[in-house]
Amino acid sequence: DRLTQERSRLGYKTAKAFSDELSFAQNTYSQWEAGNRTPKADDLATMVTAGVDVHYLLTGMHSGQYRVPDGLVRIKVMEDEPSAGHGAVTDGHAMVRGFLDVQQDWAGEFLGSRVNDMRLMFAKGNSMAPTIWGGDPVFVDTSVRHFDGEGIYVFDFMGRLLIKRLRVDMVRQVVQVCSDNDDEYPMQEVGRADLDQLHICGRVHTWLNVRRA
Repeated sequence: DRLTQERSRLGYKTAKAFSDELSFAQNTYSQWEAGNRTPKADDLATMVTAGVDVHYLLTGMHSGQYRVPDGLVRIKVMEDEPSAGHGAVTDGHAMVRGFLDVQQDWAGEFLGSRVNDMRLMFAKGNSMAPTIWGGDPVFVDTSVRHFDGEGIYVFDFMGRLLIKRLRVDMVRQVVQVCSDNDDEYPMQEVGRADLDQLHICGRVHTWLNVRRA
């Protein structure tokens, strides 16, 4: 029951959504929520990265470590840096490196209704300049796992994590991978034979252009 409460507190409506997020086997996780099995220490450590209050799971008393103050919304900051270039090698396991608390009003205005699905990442490289520069924070809607119209996406292609603009040519049945800095990074195409190697992690919803004086 405590695990179910923690999962709901973190904004995951179903056990499947949470188990998928943390790469747990769905059946195993369901057994934990039902109280039929107990997570091991390394499983608990993985839950901590998602913001679960493990102290509460074990004792029934909130540690307060991950409780979000009133009026704020907590956004997960991801370890991976999607490349606006030729790609950053990824092992396929998304890790949370921290949290960013933002005003609820700001989140509602700039992140919309899917704030619980937003992840903060930092772009790497300059292929999306001048739209997104290396080091710019980008808010990614991870509820979008399939192509949802032309836009900027974070995706894994053949083991490389990229942030690019995606288009679909319905006539030729190819996905066009486009860089806004197309003088240095020409458009590439992914044909039907390689589509199973393209895995969308989310759609870029909002970004901030950061400049140093």
